[in-house]
Amino acid sequence: MQPPAGSRPQAVPGIPEYTVAELSAAVRRTVEGVFGRIRERGEGTHLKRPSSGHWYFDLKDTDSLVAAVLWRSTVPRLRTSLEDGLEVIVTGRLTTYPGRSQYQLVVDQA
Repeated sequence: MQPPAGSRPQAVPGIPEYTVAELSAAVRRTVEGVFGRIRERGEGTHLKRPSSGHWYFDLKDTDSLVAAVLWRSTVPRLRTSLEDGLEVIVTGRLTTYPGRSQYQLVVDQA
């Protein structure tokens, strides 16, 4: 049976309720708190270099894919060439991007 239009669903005891923003912030705190800075090895793919100067790409292996970003201020300090199909080891911090409910690696060294 559907609740009447405009009515709010009743709270369920013992189950926390979050707004979308609250849940996104909690997930971000958890991911950043558990992982901090990490090194990740993978094949660079889907490299995009928009006019903003930031670089967006994915790191993949045979089973998984992780989104990654290099901010414009970091790009000139790269020690490794970054191209599609090239295996790299990057260092950065794992965080979340709430606008898409996804996690990503913010790369500060490659």
